[in-house]
Order: sequence, then structure tokens, then C-alpha cells
Amino acid sequence: MEIPSFVSESRFSTPASMKQLFFNSAGSSLISTATKKVMLDYLDQEIEIGGYDVMMECEDETNEFYKEAAKLINAEPHNIAYQTSATDAYSKVLYSMPWKENDLILTTSEDYVSNVLSFIELKRRFGVNYEFLETDDHGLVDLDKLDKILNTSKVKLLAIAHMPTSSGMIQDAVYIGQLAKKHKVLYLLDACQTVGQMNVDVSEIHCDYLTVTGRKFLRGPRGTGFLFVNDEILEKQEVPFCFDLAGAEWIDNDQVKFAKNARRYELWEKNYSNLLGLTQSIREINEIGIEEVEQYNRQLQKHFRSKLTGIPNLELFDQGWQQGNIISWRIKGKSQKWHSEKLRELKVNFSFASKHSALIDMKNKGIDWAVRFSPHYFNLPEECDQFVAGFSNNYA
Repeated sequence: MEIPSFVSESRFSTPASMKQLFFNSAGSSLISTATKKVMLDYLDQEIEIGGYDVMMECEDETNEFYKEAAKLINAEPHNIAYQTSATDAYSKVLYSMPWKENDLILTTSEDYVSNVLSFIELKRRFGVNYEFLETDDHGLVDLDKLDKILNTSKVKLLAIAHMPTSSGMIQDAVYIGQLAKKHKVLYLLDACQTVGQMNVDVSEIHCDYLTVTGRKFLRGPRGTGFLFVNDEILEKQEVPFCFDLAGAEWIDNDQVKFAKNARRYELWEKNYSNLLGLTQSIREINEIGIEEVEQYNRQLQKHFRSKLTGIPNLELFDQGWQQGNIISWRIKGKSQKWHSEKLRELKVNFSFASKHSALIDMKNKGIDWAVRFSPHYFNLPEECDQFVAGFSNNYA
């Protein structure tokens, strides 16, 4: 497989990628030296002149965040709000909606635990109902049944995990968006595992909200993320339950004027070092081109999967006709502890997918855990080969 020039350039700017087999970008990826420099430079200025003054001096750089994030997902800067995580963004969306008793949320059975916990709390507080969508033979949302449900039931929100935390399966977000638009149902897409590894275009998906984290495939610092809110929602003047002077103006006694853009979902106090670090990490992807990143990532994960199938007694758990850069697997009959020890011996940086983060998905697969590999565009196919050879020779 041909290796694009940006791969070697990304490895050079990410020295840690050459010291280990780093397959953990779905958890918390490696930031570049340029991202690190941006963050430290800001902190150095804060030490010298204080947080307020450096914030004002860096206003132009701060505004670049909204431009870079918008460019990445084909949106406009006014549709973007900086957040501390995808869960932060997701919660603000849910608690900005005027819920009524018996309102219905339809969601995916692979949804992330934090999202489902919010659904449970909405049920407790407001009597909101939530249901898991039926799946087809590929484990994906059954689109025909979804169309019928949306046609016959009064659904308030369609909440979809574009790609779950426990699997490489990718939902057909574009077609689901067409159904949501057809039936005039609000559409919230959790794209925390897809933005940064593949092209996610909100103009094609037609989602009302999109939530993103910085630490995963965007390769930004932890404690960062962003929220996309479309123009129709912004015009409705919906606001999160908790807001402050970043998104609203106190104009007279009980009168409040809300920001016309998505920044009404932000809070005034931010970690600007982190924000600028995320800006830099997104800029690096934009400079490469997300289409090129996706093309390479698709080839990389296919190569890795094909090599893994040669290991005796290895089970792959990913479903779907389209798969991304999360590979979930384990060796039959071996414990989680055994896997952890062997992978650490081979200097592999990885994580586990567990039932505590994806309960329904794990139940459906009849397992409690799986090894989760998540290579990214700074990885080489030779690293995949190196792992498979080392694991096969020593442990298989």
C-alpha cells in the first residue's frame, strides 16, 4: 500500500509515535510537537502578563478555532461552539430542549454510556421515554424500520452514535439525516469517534446538532471538544439550562438577550491554552485534507484487519458494511489480564472496550470486554505487521 508523504511528516512531528506501537487514538491520541508548542507558548505568556491580558492579545488566534472547526465539517464559524468534551456538548444539547412528558428519544444500542445516562435522567425528571432502534443483519440501524417508526410514532429526537466507542461500525448518518428531515424530527449525531478520522460533512448529513471531542482522532489536548448547531435551531433561540455572559447579555432586570450564534452554548471561563491546542490540531488535519486522511485510514484499518485474521483463535467483533479505525478483538479462552500483560510486553498502547461503556452492544455480542485498537494516520502498515508477527511468534 502506498504511503502518502503526510504520514511520515506526521510521524516526524509526533516523536512518541516512533517509540511504541500506538493504537489508541479512539481513547486519547498523540498530540504533535506544534500543538504542544502552541499550548506552552500561551501558558508562558500567562505567567508573564496574566490571564486576562494574554486572552485579549490572543483574540485573533482564538477566533481561528471557529474557522478551523467549521472548515473541517463544512459548516460556518457561527455554527460552532467550543466545549470541554463531546459529553459536555451532548448534555448542553439535551438540556436546551423543552421536554414534555412522554416525549420519545430514539437511539442506537451502541450508544456511549454517558449519553444513555442522560436519557435515563431525562426519564426520571420529565417522564421522557427512550428506545433503542432495531438493527439489521449487519448490526446497523434498520433504516426501513426506522422510516416506518418515524412515520407512525411521535418522536422528539433521533440520537445516533455515528461510530460507537466499542466497535468500528459506522452508521449511515447521511441517510438517517434524510429520514429525520423527511419526518421533521430533531437529529443529534454523536461524532466523537469519526470527526478527525474520516470526512464528516454536516451539509450532507443534515443534522441539527453534532458533538465532537478533541482528544481522540482530532489529536487535540484532553478537556476539549466542540458543538455544531444548525441555523434553524439557532433561530429558535433555544439555550442550554446552564449559560452565562459568554452566550447571553443581561440588558434589564429580568431581560436577557442571547447570542445569535452557537456561542450561547459556551461558558465564559475557558482553558485558552487547550483551545489554541485544539485549533492547531484541527489545522494540521485541514492542511492535509480530511479526504486524504480518510482514504489512508480506510486502507490502514483494512490492512490491519486482514493481518489480524491470521492469528489463531482471534475473534473480531466489528460489524457493519462500512468500518472505521476502531478494531475490537480478543483471543478465545484468554482473560483480559492475559491480553493486557502480553500487549504491554510488546509495547502496544491500546485500550479495552468494556460493558460499562457500551452495555447493550456488549450484551448483544455476548461478551464483557474486547481489546480496542485504533490506528490513525501517523501509523504505518509496517507497525500493524510488526504487532501481528510479534504476537503470533510469542503468544499465539
